[in-house]
Amino acid sequence: MASLDGKVAVVTGAGQGLGAAEAVALAGAGARVVLNDLPGPGLDAVASRMKYVWNGSGVAFRQRSLRERLGREKYALVRGLLRWRARRRSS
Repeated sequence: MASLDGKVAVVTGAGQGLGAAEAVALAGAGARVVLNDLPGPGLDAVASRMKYVWNGSGVAFRQRSLRERLGREKYALVRGLLRWRARRRSS
């Protein structure tokens, strides 16, 4: 996978299977990753593992359904915050 330094990746369904694998691959390529899934133990486990491996840098997670309006708005806020932090660190 190409270098994704300074990029923000939003991964839905990140609590298990392909979503979890994709989140780990994106973080490994240098992206800041926002994990999203429905509430449950899977997302907590993936987020904890990723924060341990990458020392907590660039990993955020939310347990929300993107079908809910409030969930989408909060998701956009987190994504914007990560982009702002990435730009601030690079300057």
